Amino acid sequence: MRDGDRVVFISDRAGSSNLFMKSVNGGEAKRLTTSDYPHSLSSVSPDGKHLLYYENGRDSGLDIWLLPMTGTPEPFLITEAGEWGATFSPNGQYVAYTSDESGQYDVYVQPFPATGERWPVSAEGGMLPVWSPKGDELFYRSLNATQMMVVAVKTESGFERSRPRVLFAGNYLDVPGQSYDIYPDGEHFLMLKAIEQGTTRTQLNIVTNWFEELKQKVPTDK
Repeated sequence: MRDGDRVVFISDRAGSSNLFMKSVNGGEAKRLTTSDYPHSLSSVSPDGKHLLYYENGRDSGLDIWLLPMTGTPEPFLITEAGEWGATFSPNGQYVAYTSDESGQYDVYVQPFPATGERWPVSAEGGMLPVWSPKGDELFYRSLNATQMMVVAVKTESGFERSRPRVLFAGNYLDVPGQSYDIYPDGEHFLMLKAIEQGTTRTQLNIVTNWFEELKQKVPTDK
């Protein structure tokens, strides 16, 4: 969560994979969703008042749901197509997501709260959108996951976007969930890369008493 005091996670401890929340200081986990269909967390709103998650298994396939932290889950985007990977813009006014309504995966943006408007963002397919920290760019991966694409966007008074361009390319892994992220400075990416065949692990480093060292470097009053 945005306050850094709580963590939302997925668990099948009560049956199907649902959302739970727990304090970083311990204690009992609170169950947030109750469903026979598996859930996957997508995004937390900038004000911390809403969660976006997607559900898999109903007749419509993948659907995006909205969970107000003081209420009950409600549909956000449910169509005959599959929608997933939703993420709030930094100003909380828009949501980017992946949909296969065109017959292939593409990235779209729509307002939050939903108004019925939406704008296609990707060209020739795309998936897994991530906003830049300033909200002036939207990144996504190409369908074969070998290219990182970028689109310049404006969200101050309505939504505007440029044509996509290739930011960089590489053989990075595409795994279920959010398989990459951008650093808070907006200049670096964290990607997953497979070990090349024939590569041998020759060293294993073990760090002991790391938590005590962490507390010394990051003091806390709690």
